[in-house]
Amino acid sequence: MRRPTRSMVAAIALLAGAVVASALPGQSNPGIDTSTLDTSFAAESTSLYCAGISPVGVAGSGGAKFWNSSNEIRHLDLEMTNDNKVVASSTTIGPKESFFLPVGSTLEGSVSVRAQIDGSGVVGSLFTTGPDSTSIPCRSEGVTDWYVAGLGTAGGTTSRVTLLNPSATPAVIDISTQSSLGYLAPAPYQGLVIAANGQLSLDLGQRVVEAKGLAVHVTALRGSIVGSALLVVAGRASIMTGQSGPSTEAHYGSLNTNEASTEVINLYNPLEVTAHVKLKLQMPGFTIAPISIDVEPSATTSVKLVPDTRVPTSGWATLRVTSPEGIVSTLYSGGNGYARLASPTMTGTTLAWLSALDHNGPVRVVPVQGKNVPVTFTYFKGRRAISTTVKASAGVPVNPPDAWLEATYGIVSAGTPLLMQGVVGANGLESGLNGR
Repeated sequence: MRRPTRSMVAAIALLAGAVVASALPGQSNPGIDTSTLDTSFAAESTSLYCAGISPVGVAGSGGAKFWNSSNEIRHLDLEMTNDNKVVASSTTIGPKESFFLPVGSTLEGSVSVRAQIDGSGVVGSLFTTGPDSTSIPCRSEGVTDWYVAGLGTAGGTTSRVTLLNPSATPAVIDISTQSSLGYLAPAPYQGLVIAANGQLSLDLGQRVVEAKGLAVHVTALRGSIVGSALLVVAGRASIMTGQSGPSTEAHYGSLNTNEASTEVINLYNPLEVTAHVKLKLQMPGFTIAPISIDVEPSATTSVKLVPDTRVPTSGWATLRVTSPEGIVSTLYSGGNGYARLASPTMTGTTLAWLSALDHNGPVRVVPVQGKNVPVTFTYFKGRRAISTTVKASAGVPVNPPDAWLEATYGIVSAGTPLLMQGVVGANGLESGLNGR
């Protein structure tokens, strides 16, 4: 397999901005990377693909939750699938109602959920349970290139890639890796066939042994794929969406700067030119000098952001990653009792908030640009919409109304892109989806 060239890369479109959310002094809860679907992912499509969860009793277990943001009843044909078996079911979701589908223990290995819906307006989130819960949005279409960085197979670390074929014809893929072992294109990873509407999951440690700083590139030679990655470190599981191409701008919504916290950005340059990368941390009330780093072609590297003498131990920060050439990235967050790897947080002008578990911890919303931007929070009592509008400026978090949070799902919108940020505890998980 040849190395990827610039012409092989489709850039992912992310909206600009940086977000800040505060925390109580000394707070050690991890910041969850609340995910939002950009409009380019067609979140209102009648197909949703939620890839790469684990069954009950295995690291990375959880389920999928769907919310019907429309005013009509929606019928969902559901399939839970692993590499070899499919379990089918169906359900209906009333207007402004939600449905939770736990993965359970029927299927082994990596499990994915497919939903075929008879109309628009349904959004979905896949999440892992437990004190280190993470969530990613379900996707509505496949891509021809898929990248993820920051994985590993050394020191007992487990890295699993799950690839769904969303079409009715077989897909053919090649997989390459870049890590401490250099560039690898293992022969068993070339010309792999994923059956029509099928799934393929790979334990990377079987072919890429004792690798650190592991990045993966999947190329669809025929058809398309929906990808996710699962990383397990010391029993703590993270699930990631990855990227469809090197991004010129990306954001991470939740960095913990408090004591005993560690924040590391992982970078992967799959291009044939050097990527010039700038890392900009933003916190309310502080000015932090950006970090510039060059990443050589077909190389991986990482930068420790916290702890660092330039970063005050003062709660939550956000990170903006920019590169004119494009870069693939993930953020590792570690601290007292948690370890997590996350793909970039995505932004949107309208976000649907979906609480997959009991609410625990603050949720904040921040415009990524502008001053005194009207931000409207909408929640529902039955079919009746109740809205509250507040003013907010770029980089300054606003708290949603209590009633919006108590509803466990709702919509927030503005005339400029927004970013949601949540704090997750043992019983809480927030997920922002661009659902309308």
